[in-house]
Amino acid sequence: MAPAADITVDETKRLVGNGAGLELLDTLESMKRRVDFLEQTAKQPEEMHIRTMMALRKPVYKAPGGVAQH
Repeated sequence: MAPAADITVDETKRLVGNGAGLELLDTLESMKRRVDFLEQTAKQPEEMHIRTMMALRKPVYKAPGGVAQH
């Protein structure tokens, strides 16, 4: 069975095939990508999940000499 996000995107594509409502379609596809990402991170071990989230945030720390370190 297809996930609800896939069904929603496919149905929206069918309904707006003439080009109307493309902004809505873009929003739905963006939401689907985000849900897919969250599902993948939920499957990762806790340590890997923390590393992934830190990589996404990419915090920048200034060293005492003013040099940025990642």
